[in-house]
Amino acid sequence: MDDRWRISLPRSLVALAGILTLLLFARCDDSPTPMEPKREWELWPRRDAFPPGDETELLSCFGEPSWCSVEFCDVYRGQSVPNVRHEGVEWKGVQAFCDSQGSDTVVVNQWLYGPLAVLWRHDTVNSEAMMMATRLVAIEIDGERVPVTVEDILVWTSDDGVFDNAGYVILPRFKTTGLHSVKYIYHPEAYFFFTYDHDREFFEGFPDPYAEFEGRRVLVPEVLGDPVDGDITLAYTLNVVEEE
Repeated sequence: MDDRWRISLPRSLVALAGILTLLLFARCDDSPTPMEPKREWELWPRRDAFPPGDETELLSCFGEPSWCSVEFCDVYRGQSVPNVRHEGVEWKGVQAFCDSQGSDTVVVNQWLYGPLAVLWRHDTVNSEAMMMATRLVAIEIDGERVPVTVEDILVWTSDDGVFDNAGYVILPRFKTTGLHSVKYIYHPEAYFFFTYDHDREFFEGFPDPYAEFEGRRVLVPEVLGDPVDGDITLAYTLNVVEEE
């Protein structure tokens, strides 16, 4: 036999034995991978429509003022949002929201509406532009942060053609009862100037507290908050219960 085979054959067998040994030890150390805990929540999957009304629930309002009030957040813990001079006149400075925490009781398996939408008469304020200016950047559900973009905004007109609506189609629901949490995180970066007729909108019976501005408002990046970090956070602690 050729001397080359006398040398190479044993070396091949040694290499093969080494590989088999490594595979054996790897197999013996093949401990099961820990399973990730299952989410106890889910998000409404569509972006072209909201859920049916009988499958939804509106979260309670809270804040200074509450996020579903007829006015914006202009005073927070005794401090006022500064006004802005623009086009030769003063505009009342406001934030869409201010940092707030609250609690609510909701029903399991119901899609939850939070502070997500606006509506204005179609010949007044641009609802879509306002939603983009408020800039919802994330929703945090049970500690897990889910990014949100302007692609998640849905625009529609009311059935009577009077109001233009815009809202983020970001609705969570919880599949288990007990305590859960939801945070809506906004990060406005630009100034949004708008003018509206206070009495003509839906504020009948609520006099304009800043009539001297003749309906001029400007949404500003966060200047009041706890902390003032650019993020405006509305945080819920939720007690999720079975439907009675």
